[in-house]
Amino acid sequence: MADSSAADPEAEAARREEALALHRAIAALPSLWRRVLLRLELEKDTAEHISHILGIPEEDVRRVAESARAQIREKMHASGYPADIAGTVREPSRIPQPLQHRDRIERGLLGDVKGEAS
Repeated sequence: MADSSAADPEAEAARREEALALHRAIAALPSLWRRVLLRLELEKDTAEHISHILGIPEEDVRRVAESARAQIREKMHASGYPADIAGTVREPSRIPQPLQHRDRIERGLLGDVKGEAS
């Protein structure tokens, strides 16, 4: 008897493809846009805190985040996925990565602000 709690393989594959498309769209963002968006969405930093860390005005943080979201929506739509990605961006763990590379990948996406000169 099949385990009824197991996820539907086709649905899981579709979710995985959508997550991959989302990750590609995020990776295609300019570095600053990606850093701002990931800090806001994944790390739950405030625009004020990001402004302080990056040395840019708080209003620019908000504008950059909106531009990043718009570009991701466009790329997702162009890839055949719904433009509404709310919730999906908050689930980066859907894409498995080798453990030895997770820190390097995170630093690459978020920027190594701890190691940057102020």
